[in-house]
Amino acid sequence: EAAAVTTALILEITAPVNTFYLLFAGTLVFFMQVGFAMLCAGSVRQKNVKNIMLKNLLDACGGAIGFFVCGYAFAQGGGGNKFIGSEGRWFFLQDVSLGA
Repeated sequence: EAAAVTTALILEITAPVNTFYLLFAGTLVFFMQVGFAMLCAGSVRQKNVKNIMLKNLLDACGGAIGFFVCGYAFAQGGGGNKFIGSEGRWFFLQDVSLGA
């Protein structure tokens, strides 16, 4: 009985912990992008800072669009091998269930 309660408790907290970790890691990646933008801005002349900031913003947007287009399918899609998924139904996040 105690093992069943422990297993149920672990299963109950697994999804929220996974969601938190995913959001936290994504936040760190975007802060890394901001840090890289500051590094680039500090290495160019003042007149070029706006161009560098725009370039870094578009880089982040392009990465998000690229993940939307094919990144999720490659990361989570089945049917491929152990390295990359190839199930085409998840490209552009098609047929992805967002709830439980």
